[in-house]
Amino acid sequence: MPIAAQGGFGAAALTSSRTAARIGSRIDVQAVTRQFGKNVVLDRLSLSIEPGEFLTLLGPSGSGKTTLLGMIAGFQPVDGGEISVDGKPIQDVPTHKRGFGMVFQNYALFPHMTVAQNIAFALRMAGIGRRDAESRVREVLQILRLGEHEHKLPSQLSGGQQQRVAIGRAIVTRPKVVLMDEPLSALDRRLRESTLVEIRELHRSLGMTVIFVTHDQSEALALSDRIAVLDGGRIVQLGTPSQLYREPANRFVAGFVGESNLLEVNVLQVQGGIATVELEGGYGFPVHTGERSIAVGPAMVMLRPERLQLVAVDAPGTMRATVVDAVFLGEILRVDVRLANGRVLQVRIMDCEQFKIPPVGAEVGVQWDAADGWVIA
Repeated sequence: MPIAAQGGFGAAALTSSRTAARIGSRIDVQAVTRQFGKNVVLDRLSLSIEPGEFLTLLGPSGSGKTTLLGMIAGFQPVDGGEISVDGKPIQDVPTHKRGFGMVFQNYALFPHMTVAQNIAFALRMAGIGRRDAESRVREVLQILRLGEHEHKLPSQLSGGQQQRVAIGRAIVTRPKVVLMDEPLSALDRRLRESTLVEIRELHRSLGMTVIFVTHDQSEALALSDRIAVLDGGRIVQLGTPSQLYREPANRFVAGFVGESNLLEVNVLQVQGGIATVELEGGYGFPVHTGERSIAVGPAMVMLRPERLQLVAVDAPGTMRATVVDAVFLGEILRVDVRLANGRVLQVRIMDCEQFKIPPVGAEVGVQWDAADGWVIA
C-alpha cells in the first residue's frame, strides 16, 4: 500500500537492544465507579490489561472511555473500586508520580520551546541529569525522525510532526505505560493512516503498555491487540479486532464496529453451531452461531456487506432483490438492494473492475455462506 511505502520510524533505533527489552506494566481496573451528581458515567467497570498490550477503549461520545482514561491517569477521582499497576493500588498516587506517558488530543506542546526542548521537558521534571537527558532526547529524535527539526518551534511544524513531538515527550522518560487520548483526531485521512503504521511500529519495538482512546473504529481495528467497546459506562464487549468484527456480542457492537446489515429473523432450529433462521416472508437460510447457546425464536442476524455476493436472479440458493443504488468508490463498488420484504441490504464488491455495475431497478440474486452470517440473540 502507498501508506506503508512512506516508511515508519527509524529502523536502527527501533531494533536497538536498549529499547526492545522494555516491558510494559499490567493494569487492573476493578469495579470502578464514577458519577457526576446523579449521572453514573462508569458503572462498576472491570478490566485487566496485560503487560505490553495495546488496548483500545472504543465508544461513542458519552460512553465513558475518556473518563476511564482520566481515572487511570489520575485526572479523575475514583468514586468506587480500585485501579492497580503491577498489583499496587494507585488511586492515592498523584498523577505526576504514576510515571505514565501521555499523548493528548491537542498535543499540548509549549509554543515557546523548540522540538528538543519540548521532548526534554518531561526529563527535566523527572530530575534526569543533563548528560543523560541529552542522550535520551537524541535517541527519541532518531526514533521519530525529527532530527532535522530539533531547533524548530511547534508553529513551524506540520500537524503530523507536532504529533510526533507529543509522542516523543511521552516516551522519552521510558515509561511502562503510555496513555493516548484520541491523538489522531486532528490529522487528515492520509496522514492519520500513515501515523497508524508508525504508532504500531513504535509499540512493537518499545514493548510498553498502551491504552488508546478513540471513537474511530478503523483506528481501533488497525492498532489494537484487544478492544474494549464501551456504551453507557459499561464494557459491552472485550476481544480482539477479529472477534469484535466477526462475532459482535450485540446489535450495538455490530453497528459500531464496521458496516453491517442487520436482519430480524426467527430462529427455527440450532444444531452443530449452525442455526436455521427465517426472514419475514418465509425465506430460510443457515447462519453461524459459534459455540453459544441460541434459543429458538426471534433474533437478529448480522451480514457484513463485503461478504455478500450478487449473482444471477435465477441462481440456486439465492435471495431475490432489486437494485436501488450503485456507487463507485474507487477500490470498491457499493450496491444497495431491496429484498421482497422491503429491507435494504448494502453489498460491497471489492473486485469492482471485473464486475459490471447493475442498473437501478435490475433484478439480482443475493447469496452468502453460512459462516458469513452471525446470529445476535
